[in-house]
Amino acid sequence: MEAYFTHSHLKFSHGNASCVKLLCKTDYKPTEAEALLQVELEEKIISQTLFELIELTDRYANSHFSLSINTIVK
Repeated sequence: MEAYFTHSHLKFSHGNASCVKLLCKTDYKPTEAEALLQVELEEKIISQTLFELIELTDRYANSHFSLSINTIVK
């Protein structure tokens, strides 16, 4: 069950991080994110964003030993 939650949160975080990168802002409207559906993402952006999320999660987990992975990814 833990892997399911981790995977779901990773997809959600990856989507949010991709929106922030592509829109160049953290405070975006749903319509702005929706417009990105028409954009063909380069594999490089997808893999860079995923790598950054994994790095951030790893650093946070290593500095917060008592937290479960589910708590960390939320």
